[in-house]
Amino acid sequence: MRKYKYFMIMLLSMFLVVSCEDKPGTPGGDDPTAVEKSSEASIIKPEVSSDVLWFPEFSPDVTDYSLRIVDTSIDNLSFKVKAKNSKASLPGSLDFSSIEYEVPVVKTLTCIAEDGTKKTYSFKVVRGYPKGSAELLSLSATNSPEIIISDEKDKYTLIFPVGVDSTTVSFEPLNPNSTVKDAGGQLLDSKSIDFNSIASDSFTVDNFYILSEDGLNEKYYTVEVVQDVELKLDNLVLAPQATLTTEFDPEIKEYQINVLPSYKDFTVSWEAAADVRVDGPSSFECKREDDSLIITVGHKVLNRDVEYIFNCSYMINPEFINAKTFTIYGDDIAAGTYDEKYKISSSSPYGGDYYYSISKYEITEGDVAFLFPDSPMSLGSSKPATNMTYKQAVAFCNRLSLVMGRSCFYSVKDKNYSDLMWKTFTWDFLSSGHWSIKCNTRSKGYRLPTKIEWTAAAIAFVDEHDKITCLDARYKWYDFSGYDGTNSSSIGDFAVYNSGATSSVGSKLPNSLGLYDMSGNVSEFISNEIPSRSDTTLYFFSIGGDYSQEDMKIFWQTGSGVYWSFKDDKTGFRIAFK
Repeated sequence: MRKYKYFMIMLLSMFLVVSCEDKPGTPGGDDPTAVEKSSEASIIKPEVSSDVLWFPEFSPDVTDYSLRIVDTSIDNLSFKVKAKNSKASLPGSLDFSSIEYEVPVVKTLTCIAEDGTKKTYSFKVVRGYPKGSAELLSLSATNSPEIIISDEKDKYTLIFPVGVDSTTVSFEPLNPNSTVKDAGGQLLDSKSIDFNSIASDSFTVDNFYILSEDGLNEKYYTVEVVQDVELKLDNLVLAPQATLTTEFDPEIKEYQINVLPSYKDFTVSWEAAADVRVDGPSSFECKREDDSLIITVGHKVLNRDVEYIFNCSYMINPEFINAKTFTIYGDDIAAGTYDEKYKISSSSPYGGDYYYSISKYEITEGDVAFLFPDSPMSLGSSKPATNMTYKQAVAFCNRLSLVMGRSCFYSVKDKNYSDLMWKTFTWDFLSSGHWSIKCNTRSKGYRLPTKIEWTAAAIAFVDEHDKITCLDARYKWYDFSGYDGTNSSSIGDFAVYNSGATSSVGSKLPNSLGLYDMSGNVSEFISNEIPSRSDTTLYFFSIGGDYSQEDMKIFWQTGSGVYWSFKDDKTGFRIAFK
């Protein structure tokens, strides 16, 4: 019985030992939640006095260092050492005392990582200057060079701002007892070189060398100085048929060029300083899809460059087509109309729902100059285009139609001219000669608005379906475009009037349709009503108030007939289309 109990005790002990060895979470077990310990045993760079030089430069992978105390009056050094991983163990600091001149003191320390990995660092500290050194400690220059480039270990390039044409370059060897000589072997007591007549088109170069204190080593150095050059175009000139969407600024490096679709080629010319090279084509063929012209500006001495990118595409001023589209509802217009001229029959082109688009702004001088580079208009001007004949306004509409891929709305009676003339005629041609203008109502081209279209847009009372019902008799005494049927609106908020000149289009508030200058600024050319026939002679009208009128009620409906060569500084136009 006693033997049986002993056997059971031994068996239970063996079972407990096995269970403990295999229990998860204990050393030797397979615990999936166990955190792997870091093997990082590196240190970070110790903080030491600026009078101490490192050889080599500190790197966590380098373990052997020489530290030189260049201030010979200091004979001790102490610095703290930290591990890269805070959980690694490491002595807190190293102390070097009673260091003798040129007698090294060596100390080591070992960093132990979490997992037991060890890394030992050696620090050899010496006081004094290395007698065998021919190294350069520092290099500086007067007149503050903008950048100093060390292209090679023993070659220095100093680039000065434009205007700095002289400098003195000074240098200090690592060992002040070393000897510094010029390239010819002459002793340089001042340890400096004077550079005069620094230019931007070539480097000024000089050399010197350092002979070590023990006379056993020497090292040659090269110093180059040059003026910097601004890497930019001074000016960019485009042909008349190409324009920039923003004014050229040498600091801006990317532009959008608008090119008229009636042209295939345009030339680019530039102006740059004599010491700047410009790489780029003198002409560039624009295609229907967007394309890019890249001009590279560089310095022929410094071998640097900057690219200007010009994205070229066929574009038109978006204000030409930034129009409002709405519907005139014929039945509502006819009902209660107080002027017989505006009655619409069911057989009229306006019968039922009639929609059209009209430009938000009056056409500007810049718009005309964009399509007619030979016109006297100013490119980029936002003033309304005036001093134009009715014929020139019609020509603008036709050329815009061609540019935008539409058929021409207008034609001339003289059979010697075809639609192609709208691409080729000059501005001066439009100023003389008499010819009848006809319109094709089937065309979707750009045109002058008709009297009913202009009037509807000026009054601009629109229902919830964007249908204009403005010609109802209740608005008979409508005063100006933007008037809301009450006395709360001031005409000065919506119209340029009683002034000595035109203002930029859109300088006042728009009416409820978002259309600007429907009263004031300039009166506008319109056409007679669109007839039911497809081809008919056009008659000329202008409508609306202008900037010179003093009456507080600039009547939106004021209109009069004009002859084909009429023009003044008070009359302009806007465009319409379907």
